[in-house]
Amino acid sequence: MDIKELNYIIAIAEEGSISRAAERLYMAQSSLSQFLSKYEKELHTKLFMRTANGVRATYSGDLFLQRAKQMLVNYHRTQNELWDIEELKTGRIELGISSFRGSYLLPHVLCRFSAIYPGIEVVVHEHDSIVLEEKIAAGTLDLALIANPTTKTSGDYDLVMQDEIYIVCTKKHPVMQYVKVCNGGPTARG
Repeated sequence: MDIKELNYIIAIAEEGSISRAAERLYMAQSSLSQFLSKYEKELHTKLFMRTANGVRATYSGDLFLQRAKQMLVNYHRTQNELWDIEELKTGRIELGISSFRGSYLLPHVLCRFSAIYPGIEVVVHEHDSIVLEEKIAAGTLDLALIANPTTKTSGDYDLVMQDEIYIVCTKKHPVMQYVKVCNGGPTARG
């Protein structure tokens, strides 16, 4: 069963005549009659009773027509929703980010994004970079902001920014042996 076939059955019911339905559908009456006979045989029930004035839906035909109209409404609604997604009028993005980065990166970005794409829902997933990378690899996230990707990430990724991360400690802490002074301030040694 396809959309075209549903439209054929609905046209026959609305016109009350196979010949008038065939004219409306721009097809030969014999082709539409053959289609209806084959379709009724496939369903193991008569959808229409032949009368002197044309055709009339049977009880089974009424049920089929009711369901066919619902299917067409749902098909067209779904088609419109898909077009809206393609045009970025609606949809959902699964975004992964670490709590640390999310707290200072997301508020401004999400505000601007929702102003441009008000119908797009952004679902934020907060995890560490390792978990986010696993979720990207598994296909459960659309995109993620992570620290340097490991080899688990297949596909493309872009460097968005470089973070400066500071370790704060006393001068006597053992980690200070890895620090050197550069440009007037201490930096990590590589």
